[in-house]
Amino acid sequence: MPPGRVKTFEAAAALSLRESDEAEGGENAPDHGALDPHVWLDFELDVKIAERIADELGRLDPAGAPVYASNAAELAARLTALDQSFRAGLAGCRGKVLVLAGHNAFGYLARRYGLVQRALYGLSPDAQPRPRDIMAAVDYCRKNGVRTVFSESSDPPDLARTLAREIGGRVLVLHAGHNLTRDEQDRGIGFFDLMAEDLASLRDGLGCR
Repeated sequence: MPPGRVKTFEAAAALSLRESDEAEGGENAPDHGALDPHVWLDFELDVKIAERIADELGRLDPAGAPVYASNAAELAARLTALDQSFRAGLAGCRGKVLVLAGHNAFGYLARRYGLVQRALYGLSPDAQPRPRDIMAAVDYCRKNGVRTVFSESSDPPDLARTLAREIGGRVLVLHAGHNLTRDEQDRGIGFFDLMAEDLASLRDGLGCR
């Protein structure tokens, strides 16, 4: 490769990526059938991605290959332990429906642990739900006895609070894990810490034993 050229590497190529389901984003989901980019919320896929990155780095830098492989193995062990904690923690839940007052961000996590994601809108965090999408979510929650609304930590809380008020419920926060706030960085909080908080919130909100 000529000096100065940037090479791209698609680490998630050929993995089992999921397509957005229109039902997950209500009627306001124009990205129905689009590939869901939130792949990092499937921890098994994360292991494969880490291994592929390590292999590619080792190919480009053979001298550093043992270090890349060692780091990938260490990360894989942590991700596998995280996956096991989620599987055990979400195995005995009364509720299975993850009602999100936001965009369709937790589809991989829901798929892996036998949950159903129901978001107010599709894959784009910049979309906005229409009034009828909100009312459809209210009707669904009332008919199915759902009393917990989940809200992504990076979203304004107003929409989640409105939905929770309409169903006489409450709001719990989930982290999509794609970035850290300045405060989280200053406190040394990372991806695994955020996922531990997510598991606690899911167990609380879904009534897990």
